[in-house]
Amino acid sequence: MVLDASFPPDIRVEKEAITLINSNLYEVYLICLRKKNEEVLSNYNGLNIIRINSPALDQKVKKGILDAIFSINNVHYIFYRQILKLHQEINFDIIHVHDLPLSKTVRKVAKKVNIPYVIDLHENYAEALKVWFKWRTNKIIRLKNMIFFNYRKWNKYERNETNKAKHIIAVVEEMKDRLVKKHGLKEKKIKVISNTEHLDFHNDSKKISLSPNLENKFLITYIGGIGPHRGIDTAVEAMVDITAYINNAVLLIIGGGSKEVLSKLNTIVSHNNLKKNVVIFGKVDKSLVSPYMKISDINIIPHLSNSHTNHTIPHKIFQILLSKKPILVSDSAPLKRIISEYDAGFIHEASNSKSFANEVIHIYNDYELATKKAMNGFKACNNGSLNWSSTAKELLNFYSNI
Repeated sequence: MVLDASFPPDIRVEKEAITLINSNLYEVYLICLRKKNEEVLSNYNGLNIIRINSPALDQKVKKGILDAIFSINNVHYIFYRQILKLHQEINFDIIHVHDLPLSKTVRKVAKKVNIPYVIDLHENYAEALKVWFKWRTNKIIRLKNMIFFNYRKWNKYERNETNKAKHIIAVVEEMKDRLVKKHGLKEKKIKVISNTEHLDFHNDSKKISLSPNLENKFLITYIGGIGPHRGIDTAVEAMVDITAYINNAVLLIIGGGSKEVLSKLNTIVSHNNLKKNVVIFGKVDKSLVSPYMKISDINIIPHLSNSHTNHTIPHKIFQILLSKKPILVSDSAPLKRIISEYDAGFIHEASNSKSFANEVIHIYNDYELATKKAMNGFKACNNGSLNWSSTAKELLNFYSNI
């Protein structure tokens, strides 16, 4: 496997790699980027990891310059050499590249050594570039992104690479449909492997004590990355109307984000005098994700609805469904489809704080109905196919036909 990021953590990479390893049919190596002080070689639950010095992720300026250089012809020669070197040492049979940026690099290696490769598209990368840097204020970074990481360039790159690939993994049906319609791909070469979760995700959930400012509160919780496409600003703005009706409501935001994103959220909080009702908690250890989901009254995914979010899906929707706690999501296509199909929760109009507030108040007023819907979601995972056990079988079947 090849990943243009550090590892761990990456939930999707981990689940796919460990599934292949546990099948006893595959030995898996991962080539990824190295953070400062990380070991170059290590083993993670049977996954052999090789980290490249390209430079360390902590050296943001140097990495930014190198990323810009590599984006000119989209071949990352440091990865290229490392993949070739590994093939000379162990003669591996398949290359599985995670996401779009390194697909051309992997294609060239695969062609040189005459083996198949898989492109695993975690999201609509070209569209993601539009929103990832939306709140960036640094003029140099904005100029670099405009030149090297613009939509037109990467959409063309995606079309070229997906047409040349024989084996593609998409994360949701919406992404598969998009590739077929937009780039003219054949359906048979695209396999949907979604971000479902292990059924035992909450089994070892710890009991946690809330800080005094969160005790006896109606907790509305978001857990995950904090970026412009996540729609957290919508939830924060909605707290003005929510607290007017539910005076003990608190929005708990757990996760990390850039300085620009956090600054914007804090500005909204200050402007609306919401410091007592919005708590930005920062990152927590992954062992605390389940406890916070289970202790919350509502778990939310207020994503924007655009060509990025409409073609991917977060792991947390399945984690929340397994928690048996009420869920509120935006009408981003994959989120809306799943919640509607299984009557598993509540849906608000994306980017609409009034709609978000109305749904929260609806849940508060009829918590019995909210709990019933939450159980529908749990059953869809536990008794149906929305779980990693089912998805893992799909992955292994896909691999058997490469």
